[in-house]
Amino acid sequence: MERPFSAYAGDEPYLFVSYSRADAEIVFPELSWLRNQGCNVWYDDGIRAGAEWPEELAAAIKGADRFLLLATPNSVGSRNCRDELRLAIDLNIPIVVAHLEPAEITGGLQLQIGSNQAILKYELSASSYKKKILAALGAGGSTHGETDTQFNSSPSIAILPFVNMSDDPEQEYFSDGMTEEIINGLVKSSNLKVIARTSSFQFKGQNRDIRDIGRRLNVNHVLEGSVRKSANRIYGQELATRQQTLSRTMKMVAFEAPLVTKTE
Repeated sequence: MERPFSAYAGDEPYLFVSYSRADAEIVFPELSWLRNQGCNVWYDDGIRAGAEWPEELAAAIKGADRFLLLATPNSVGSRNCRDELRLAIDLNIPIVVAHLEPAEITGGLQLQIGSNQAILKYELSASSYKKKILAALGAGGSTHGETDTQFNSSPSIAILPFVNMSDDPEQEYFSDGMTEEIINGLVKSSNLKVIARTSSFQFKGQNRDIRDIGRRLNVNHVLEGSVRKSANRIYGQELATRQQTLSRTMKMVAFEAPLVTKTE
């Protein structure tokens, strides 16, 4: 069956789709639909002629923003698909499993992806399935153009891990702890949705566009910053970013404060 389009090859975030070639008849319409919704889709059409297939495939997975397994008896029984899924798990890439047909993922893989999003297409109406798959992938940043229709409009914020600016790598725990304290303090606000630490800390050490992070976490504010501890004082700066569709409004605040040690 003729492939519907060329796999994405740009620099923007993209979605890696794992599937069995035996399922091309039901898979290719899914790929075309996802692309029409604004997803940058990479699938095995992206392998260059004469390239070392496993190496280029692994590189495509490593560069992906999200991983989608189109599960069928053929794909879950495919060693290639299982290897792709294992690599995505090892790399902590967000995984969505869309079951196009009843198919059981057995063994250790099921344990590892058990908490990930699973969508059973064969149990849903067409409209419900489309809403669920877009909800699962729409915040991933794997889109092109100016599409941002599902962006969260309610007050929400993600606190990214503060960067340790001191020369002492052992102070990393201090900057992480400061981030956690800010998250815990904001959680007490009943009118503000605060993204959990585990979700925010997945971006630790990554040099990503702040707008892509905001879309991926589905928040309209992102706070990032840096901190340095010297003697008994703390120095730092916070950069607050407001997500408004694809625009970006920033406010930077620098601070200096004494370090207070609690005593019993």
